[in-house]
Amino acid sequence: MAVSRSKGAVRLTWPGKDMRPTKTAAGGRLVTREVVYPCCHEPSGAACFPEVNSKGIEGLNRLIWGDNLAVMQTLISQGYAGQINLIYIDPPFFSQQDYTQRFRMRRRGSVSLPEQRFAFSDTWVGGLDSYLTMLYPRLVLMAELLRDDGNLWVHLDDQTAPYVKVLLDEIFGRENCINQVVWRRTTAHGDRKGCGRIHDTLLWYTKGPDYYFAQPEVPLRPEYIEQFYRFRDADGRRYRLVTFSAKGPGPPRRFGTQVLAPPPGRHWAWSQEKIDRAWQQGRIVISAGGAVHYKQYLDEHLSRPVQSIWDDAAVRYLSAHSRENTGFETQKPMGLLRRILKMCSRPGDLVADFFAGSGTTLVVAEELQRWWLGCEQGKTGIEVARARLAQASSQPFSIDELATSGRAVYASTGLRLWQINQRVLALYGAVPIDKGDVLGTKLSPDGGELVYVAQRGRPVSAEKVAKLVAQYNRSAESFKKVVVLG
Repeated sequence: MAVSRSKGAVRLTWPGKDMRPTKTAAGGRLVTREVVYPCCHEPSGAACFPEVNSKGIEGLNRLIWGDNLAVMQTLISQGYAGQINLIYIDPPFFSQQDYTQRFRMRRRGSVSLPEQRFAFSDTWVGGLDSYLTMLYPRLVLMAELLRDDGNLWVHLDDQTAPYVKVLLDEIFGRENCINQVVWRRTTAHGDRKGCGRIHDTLLWYTKGPDYYFAQPEVPLRPEYIEQFYRFRDADGRRYRLVTFSAKGPGPPRRFGTQVLAPPPGRHWAWSQEKIDRAWQQGRIVISAGGAVHYKQYLDEHLSRPVQSIWDDAAVRYLSAHSRENTGFETQKPMGLLRRILKMCSRPGDLVADFFAGSGTTLVVAEELQRWWLGCEQGKTGIEVARARLAQASSQPFSIDELATSGRAVYASTGLRLWQINQRVLALYGAVPIDKGDVLGTKLSPDGGELVYVAQRGRPVSAEKVAKLVAQYNRSAESFKKVVVLG
């Protein structure tokens, strides 16, 4: 997709913006590592609701483990361009805080590794320029993946949103910014140096003018009812008085036996026929001063359209004791995603989240019978999302991984293979037996562990492990268990 260059457009520049992603991933492919059958016991691909294998390019919902930039390039090369109805993303927020300090996991007995902490961190420790450099090419690819009637929602904090909006204006066009939604994300609190920051910003953009939108409504709040619906008929029916005129000139109308002209520069909102009918029903009120109003009854207007400030109960933030809380700080409430998906997609549409985290968007998409595609770089995120989807899903889904060359991965790190092996062992808490070794040992309260780093593309068998143990003159009985990392 060509980035918008409309006349008079404002652009944001910074060092590194013009860097283009490499094309190495564009020719890649996605490999299915697992197909999960949540409710279908026969691995035949039979659907739990109709047409599971007739929708989409691959026929299954997909949870993809890998860098979303490379994944999106691969999806485009496989024909997904212009196929997605709705994209919601919740990228890391820009912050100078150490993200590992913000990580918390509620489950007991679990061990978190550095990359697992990153999977559920909500901050970006690098400079703002590096943050924008990370996000900009991804937004360009998302625009290419969207259908012409598609919607994009980007979830940001108040510090990042102004910068990202300028990028989105450049990519999608300022005229395609539908709303900046303010969502209350936490309870009220005091900040020493300013007002309490209790909201996030959601930027809503469309691919073009013919986007899909279904107007949501929220119930009227009790305090609103008490303030505005102050009047009652003799039968106790509550109503409020609404002005009867609108902007723009118009002719006089007859109200019963009176003929009244509208106020200067205004016109009566209804036709004469509708006025006559409402007059007979007693729904028009004329004050002593000649002001005309009509009765709007509460029982006919128990809800109102959603506005751009979201702080109602349906999208309430997660509390520490919420049943849906998985224990990760970046998790968003399912109610928030329900509103977005119901507003901007239909049953059977394809919904994507390329910063899937713990999988909330995908779980809600499944609940609302949308097809979904999720991408997450952190292994912990994939594991948590898989567990949630397996419990919530009514149809099979695949766990995919980007197939890349092992040599390319090693080359991109700038490290030698033996250095990578040592780092993998160290992350697990094991000590290498020799420099550059794929074997290490780890002491634990219930006995020692022999740890083996599996090499990409090389299958590991029990015979292989036994040979390695024998090579180092170790007996399997010397260890309580053998752990294979890979």
